[in-house]
Amino acid sequence: MKRIFSLLLIVSSLLSLSGCLLTTGRGSSDEESSSESESKSESVWLRVSDITAPVSIVHQDVKAFYDAIRAGDVAYTWDYTKAHVDGKLTFTDTGRKEAERILQAKKLHMGVPVTLSFEVTEAVTSAVFLVDTSADFENAMRKSASKDGTADFYNLLPNTTYYYKVLARDEDNTLIKSNVASFTTEDAPRFLYVENLINARDIGGYTGLDGKRIKYGMVYRGSELDGKVEPTYKLNESGKEVMLDELFISYDMDLRGNRSVAPALGEDVPRDFFTMRYYSEIFQDKNKAVMGQIMKEFAKPENYPIYVHCTYGADRTGTVCFLLEALLGAEKEDLLLEYTLTGFAFPHVSLDRTDATNPPKFLQFVKDFEALAGDTYAEKAETYCKSVGLTDNEIASIRSLLLENR
Repeated sequence: MKRIFSLLLIVSSLLSLSGCLLTTGRGSSDEESSSESESKSESVWLRVSDITAPVSIVHQDVKAFYDAIRAGDVAYTWDYTKAHVDGKLTFTDTGRKEAERILQAKKLHMGVPVTLSFEVTEAVTSAVFLVDTSADFENAMRKSASKDGTADFYNLLPNTTYYYKVLARDEDNTLIKSNVASFTTEDAPRFLYVENLINARDIGGYTGLDGKRIKYGMVYRGSELDGKVEPTYKLNESGKEVMLDELFISYDMDLRGNRSVAPALGEDVPRDFFTMRYYSEIFQDKNKAVMGQIMKEFAKPENYPIYVHCTYGADRTGTVCFLLEALLGAEKEDLLLEYTLTGFAFPHVSLDRTDATNPPKFLQFVKDFEALAGDTYAEKAETYCKSVGLTDNEIASIRSLLLENR
């Protein structure tokens, strides 16, 4: 009788991974086009299992904070007590700068992977996982199994059902197909894992105009890519691969002004520099021209997906994202939540920040924004965008591009 091998028992055989099964990326697999005579399809000895509980995609404290805000249990003014050796954070009061120092030193990412595994009754020499939002796997993400027979998938969409399966080869090089199983990710902010970047996340997921959700995968925000100001925030080859091949970044919106640095994403990705001010300074006439230039870029279909950033992805980036999401119809509560999520990268960032290096406080910016003409945040954002030169057609284009059709 064949017995079930634990995943650890196939470590040695997985060390010999070879052939096209090793590729990582998207699309249908060459292995699946093999003849059925070669395949042990529907065999019971390679199996994956449904994961019934919602699967985590963010650090546990991000999820705890997000859920508490949604339930009305936590005020928006919070702090961390410390970052423990194991990387856990808490929300009680003390030591923001120390928490930030430890976070930076450890490069603690808020996006966490979904780890998948399989069961097998005979040794395999190679195995690859396919993951897709559709059970036909036409646009599947593919990743080879590690030495322990697992694979980590980062940057998945929140509150989404995924299907997965495994293709493997045995010692005779025969193709083996597993069954199809599924899992659903948790409802949480979509923080990203990109090596050497910090504060990187997707602005999608919030409810906008007419109950339509802001699309995921269209606008990403985060820190600088080239390490010009902060040397540790310099995209490496692995991070570049994620940005180009997983997130498909097509436009680099750099809010730092022209730093004369080689493009971190390569010459094929357009990059524009904007020297902008932030918070309430954007309402000053001298700063409106550049704000108009920035907001107009969101009306161009060819720009998407966009990565918008300054140095830390906090103040300038936060101002632009606030205006953009307000224009899309996000409610005040969600706009405040989106801003405060930056605190998981930089604990001094909060709604009531009082540090002397940032005189234009965020809450004053919100107050000045609320003084604009309009009954809703969307109308106020529209008033502002028109004051900096956007046309009705450009505003309509932004909304059409970034709001789901449902």
